[in-house]
Amino acid sequence: MAHVSSFAHTSNRSVFGALSAMFTNAYTAYVEARAIEKTYAELDALSDRELADIGLNRGTIFEAAMTSGRQA
Repeated sequence: MAHVSSFAHTSNRSVFGALSAMFTNAYTAYVEARAIEKTYAELDALSDRELADIGLNRGTIFEAAMTSGRQA
């Protein structure tokens, strides 16, 4: 009985492309996380009255920061 082996050869370009995409995705995630943290800190520094003026309260700051950070 013959043994058949299937081996897909990947070129260096696809390996480097995959590595490049991985670093790009990691950097994008880092930038997004920093934007969320900044927005959260800025909203958290507002008074309850200021938050109410923009339609938020202390319980919705995190959700607003997450939404804003994903759009940045």
